[in-house]
Amino acid sequence: MPFSPRAIAAAPFERVAFDQPGDGRLWARASAYKASFDEHGASVIPFFGSDAPQNFPLEFRVSSCARGGEPFALDERGVTRSGDTVRIDRGAFVEEYELALDSLEQRFVFHELPGDGDLVLRVDLATELAARDNGATLSFENEFGRVDYSEAFALDANGVKLPLDSQLVDGALELRVPAEFAANAQLPLVIDPFVTFFTVTTASPRHDFLCDVAYDASSARWGVSFVNVYSATDYDVFVRMVSATGVLESTVTIDFTTVVWTTPAIANNNWTDRFLVVAATVQPSGIADIRGRLVDAVSASTVADQFLISPADGAYRNLPDVGGDPFLGSSFYCVVWQRSVSASAVSIEFTRVDRDGVVTPGFVTLDGPSTWSERPRISNGYGIDPGDSTPAWTVVWQRRWLPSDFDIYGARVSWAGTVVNTAFPIETSGYDERNPSVSTLSDPLATNVDRPYVVVYERDYGDSDVMARVCRGSAVGPAINLVSEFPLASQTREQLNPSIDCDGEQFFLGFDERDAGGEPDVWTCTYYVNGYALYPCELRRNFAGSPAVEGECKVYAQAASGGAKERYFGTWVYLSLNNGYDVQGGLWNGCSGGMIESFCAGDGTGPACPCSNTGASGRGCRNSGNANGALLSGSGDASIGADTFELDVVGMPLNSSCLLFQGTTAGAATPFGDGLRCVNGVITRFPLSLVLNGSAHYPAFGQIPISDFQQALQPGDVRYYQAWYRDSASFCTASTFNLSNALKVTWTP
Repeated sequence: MPFSPRAIAAAPFERVAFDQPGDGRLWARASAYKASFDEHGASVIPFFGSDAPQNFPLEFRVSSCARGGEPFALDERGVTRSGDTVRIDRGAFVEEYELALDSLEQRFVFHELPGDGDLVLRVDLATELAARDNGATLSFENEFGRVDYSEAFALDANGVKLPLDSQLVDGALELRVPAEFAANAQLPLVIDPFVTFFTVTTASPRHDFLCDVAYDASSARWGVSFVNVYSATDYDVFVRMVSATGVLESTVTIDFTTVVWTTPAIANNNWTDRFLVVAATVQPSGIADIRGRLVDAVSASTVADQFLISPADGAYRNLPDVGGDPFLGSSFYCVVWQRSVSASAVSIEFTRVDRDGVVTPGFVTLDGPSTWSERPRISNGYGIDPGDSTPAWTVVWQRRWLPSDFDIYGARVSWAGTVVNTAFPIETSGYDERNPSVSTLSDPLATNVDRPYVVVYERDYGDSDVMARVCRGSAVGPAINLVSEFPLASQTREQLNPSIDCDGEQFFLGFDERDAGGEPDVWTCTYYVNGYALYPCELRRNFAGSPAVEGECKVYAQAASGGAKERYFGTWVYLSLNNGYDVQGGLWNGCSGGMIESFCAGDGTGPACPCSNTGASGRGCRNSGNANGALLSGSGDASIGADTFELDVVGMPLNSSCLLFQGTTAGAATPFGDGLRCVNGVITRFPLSLVLNGSAHYPAFGQIPISDFQQALQPGDVRYYQAWYRDSASFCTASTFNLSNALKVTWTP
């Protein structure tokens, strides 16, 4: 059962965010701009929309200050911040910036004014924006937007105010305070211009995408990482903290410098209650490497600076993923990525990062260096550790056989960083298979036994289907086309971007399906494993199906990092008509019993009832006491270990009797008495029930549960049920009985 989807990344900035990522600068991010500060000055970058081709910074550098022609000595004493005010101490004065969400106020504060004459302050400007002097204001603009530098004024401590003419002189900003005002001013004297920002249109979109999610058990918080596109050459990364009930709580900055951070992934360390966010960062040299940052889930803040994870050897590495660790003790993160080796080879590599962000030096190659292997994904966790050798992260990727034929490979890595299973094939058919995802391990039933996990991927049949294989260690089960169990209308549609996880017992799948118009929505299924087979518990349920485009889903089982079972989070990209691409998310409560499906209705959708006694939609054929016919339904959990499943039938004639029965097979509906029968095979009859007020059920209080009644069901067994009831009135055939619709029930462990 899903919670209502909620916006994750579309929430606006509520206040100016500040960060010191470790590059020696103080950074600020607001709604209309970002800015950085160091001892030399400020660089302000207006937000001109995510579709802007690049950033257009406006840099301020004080180059001189003089009174009566005598220059002041300009020191560089560093940057400090108090609240939303940033100060650069220059000795002779303090350069201040008061930051608001859509503007900033630049001030120059003089506590001393030696000498006499005009006070002249010169600020060098560097920008690609075209400068224009409008008299009252200065403008810096291009076709994407504008920055206005308002007319400055001088203000003394007594509140005496004098407008100043801000002038552009040889590409620099010159602010001049007349000698008379400077001589009579009560100190401190402040020179105060104001900077505001404008985009060309208020509909300029903001794009957020490339989302991922993890859970922290101690704080009961979800962390959703995503990319915010500042411009085509500047991607920022944030984490939104979401409560266990889906309430958006706060935003944590991973990076909003001008370095491109892309394809972020997030994982949890249960022992330290920390998330690790990793991303590919494209440096000014054009080389991409893998960097990360730790987030404390309890305080919802970063732990330390950004740090390098991949080796600094000049190789191009990208598309990282990270697996977490649920163990309450010595524990690690495992980070995987792809490395470009040559024009014809791409390798898969990994390293570990400890709970404090200390990186194991170097890397280990899982596939390569002579293969073309790409798009690695790692399991969110490795499940419960029973103290044997079975816990391991599973890494999967796609390997190119031909340009139009990719296969799926995998490897397994222990918490200690050793490769448990070297690269092994998972799917090598002649079809094109791509975009794999892999679940966390299921819970152990015995020690020293490989536990099942599930790998899902796309297969191109002309339209893409989601395939699955159940694996144990490096043993791989047969390919399963999950789409073959979907309704016929969806079997010819595209199913893409599968994501899967395991809560220790069930496997939760999210994927995109394109509707008849080609628009994707997010769907889910829940499965469990018996041997190397998958059985549905919930099949093709809609997670996000608004009229807008929704896709690229990532799912996470709360139990993967030590949380409760049957609880999942999905996050996906949503195309807002007003705000570009946003990130949404939703919670899902998993099923605890098997899937129940109704079929064999006497409502005219299949074979006709014996004497045209058609019933209502989904019900059996009409009877003498109810024109709608009898309706059989199931309630409770069809679970062998916790059987609360009950068969309930309503809509029968009064003062009759009912026999509920079970079959091992189902066939085509055939006339039987006044109704249709379709349950066959080995028949099990439950005790005869008296009909009270047109209804009956089994089991009643004290009766044997269905799963134990004259049988020993196994997980994955499918059984069929129908109600056969007496109808003594002569209104149809010569028979004196009728049947309800039928149910198909898949039993879970």
